[in-house]
Amino acid sequence: MSITEHSKALYDQIVGDPDNMSCRNADPDVFFPEDRKELWKAQSLCSSCPVKDLCLELGVTERRTGVWGGKYIRDGKIKARPFNGAYRQTEEFEQAELRKSA
Repeated sequence: MSITEHSKALYDQIVGDPDNMSCRNADPDVFFPEDRKELWKAQSLCSSCPVKDLCLELGVTERRTGVWGGKYIRDGKIKARPFNGAYRQTEEFEQAELRKSA
């Protein structure tokens, strides 16, 4: 399966039953936070979402930016502390986060 096919399959799983999506009625801007407070608001919406792991995988696979599956992603990379000065991200942390969501 190609990345595009994989992404489409993930997307179809996520939106296949919109009632499962915690974000379905949220303002889309909340998922593009500009500070920690906004980040926490987006993460709280994702915290109990039954499709958050699929959403995170889609965000990483599609190299997205914003909050996906409760994690802040920039260009497909999970950022540990996006609003703590410079972005601090290690490959080890990113791999650990992806293993947790699998």
